[in-house]
Amino acid sequence: MSSFEGETSKLTVQFVRISDESHSRSEYIEAIRDKIDKVLGYVSAAAVSSQESAASAEELNGQASALKDMVKKFGA
Repeated sequence: MSSFEGETSKLTVQFVRISDESHSRSEYIEAIRDKIDKVLGYVSAAAVSSQESAASAEELNGQASALKDMVKKFGA
């Protein structure tokens, strides 16, 4: 085997190793992206729930105020 062929063989082995490592890293990156998407979904759901709770609290506050006014009228 000539020196050129030996060097070419070494380079081929290195390229294959780099390709395999890149593939593994791509799989890890994809898994991280999936986890981030799940977290974003949870955060979105929590934000919606918080907004709904705030709207309910505001409605209940209005109803309590109206009831307080009614009680004052009957008490007067």
